[in-house]
Amino acid sequence: MGYLTNSTSQRAYEAAWSLGHDWLGPEHLLLALVASPSICGDALRACGIEYEQLRRDIDAFPARYHGSRRAGSDTERWPLWIWPPAQQLIARAEGIAVGLGSAKILEAHLLLALLWERQTCVAMSLLKQRGIARERILEELGRRGVRLPDVPLPRLPAWGPFTPVSEDEYIPLLGNLRRAGRLYRTAFREGQHYVSIAQAPQHAEARR
Repeated sequence: MGYLTNSTSQRAYEAAWSLGHDWLGPEHLLLALVASPSICGDALRACGIEYEQLRRDIDAFPARYHGSRRAGSDTERWPLWIWPPAQQLIARAEGIAVGLGSAKILEAHLLLALLWERQTCVAMSLLKQRGIARERILEELGRRGVRLPDVPLPRLPAWGPFTPVSEDEYIPLLGNLRRAGRLYRTAFREGQHYVSIAQAPQHAEARR
């Protein structure tokens, strides 16, 4: 999977398989990091993040999140689709590794990439749900000698509610939002499109 170490990739795959998913997202990568015996996993556990609790939180998500879910298995294996947010996370980790002078992506770079996520992905929502601040994780990483980026953490957007949008309005609306530089999230439930728009435009954050 990208340039991640085999052990990190394997733990992420196993997390997805155990949950019965046929795709892999940032939340599976977070599970892989929490399960790691490295200083990265140690830092997460020091923040009170437990693998089994995190897995139960994911398992309890509504059916629409899980999609065409299989029975979870610790032994059966099937192909996994790498979800775009996970691909973006790995690409960001590669950039952080290069910026910090590392020839390969370490688990700490992957965790830093997650903490520098500008949108609220499922993995970050899980941490927020448990009351785990990004700053606390950075503090634990720093205590363990992990080199941290010099730039501040990005401010996460405040999301508006998911609003139903008709089929005819959906594509034009997304085009207008992209042209305006607005962050948005989408959902599709029972034949209905929904869109959630960040309260502040992206360029407002850039002026900070």
